[in-house]
Amino acid sequence: MLAASGGLTGEVVRILNEAAELAIRDGTESVTLTHLEHVAKVSN
Repeated sequence: MLAASGGLTGEVVRILNEAAELAIRDGTESVTLTHLEHVAKVSN
């Protein structure tokens, strides 16, 4: 999270929101490391 967000609180929130949306869309309904990694890769 720190590397992906650059330490910015707003970026942490954005990453978590996008990961939560992915979790809902794929039916897991909970954020996993895979979701966070996917969001971080897309953001870079």
